[in-house]
Amino acid sequence: MSTAKAKGTRQIRMAGRRPAWVPGTRPRGDAPITCLVIIIVSLIGAVWGYYHFFHNRALENAGKEIVINSTTNDESRNNYLRRMRTNHVPAVRRMGLETRKLSVQVFNGKIKEPEAAEELILPIENRLRELIDEVNSQGTPKQYAAIHRKLAASVGQYWLTLVKIRKGLAAKETREQKAFFKEARGHLKEADTNFRATDNAIKAATGR
Repeated sequence: MSTAKAKGTRQIRMAGRRPAWVPGTRPRGDAPITCLVIIIVSLIGAVWGYYHFFHNRALENAGKEIVINSTTNDESRNNYLRRMRTNHVPAVRRMGLETRKLSVQVFNGKIKEPEAAEELILPIENRLRELIDEVNSQGTPKQYAAIHRKLAASVGQYWLTLVKIRKGLAAKETREQKAFFKEARGHLKEADTNFRATDNAIKAATGR
């Protein structure tokens, strides 16, 4: 302890570090570490929330979030049909074929291990996420809303096929696995039906 005078008043100074409860004497280093922990926890929570609630939202709502243009002219209508014929329909066809190819291998027992299947599922699943955004963002003339909705729905159904296959391969009981595979076959069939309806309608509209 030492003493000093300031403006004629005797003051007492404490030697060493002052108690933490004294204003302005909070130990240095605690605040940055606490802030860092809070930031990390917040980021983990945000990522978890995104993947559990929003990551697959468009696929879960496939067919319900398309953009419909109430008024169109001949030029916009022709542009729509051209984009459908050259871009969207071929892209969904490719992913449908990939989904079916994988599904057949799983159903026939050629792929049994979840890890081996996951390597094939992930690229298809990621592309389906991109596809549903592309299809949903495509402005659709009102007269083609029904077939456009079917195309979007087919993307969602192909994704559900993968979801059920993943669950089936992870199932511990044979009966449970068969139930998931049955659901997967149903989704695959519905996806193909919706896709063919769109494909045929676009061919009829474009004469190709």
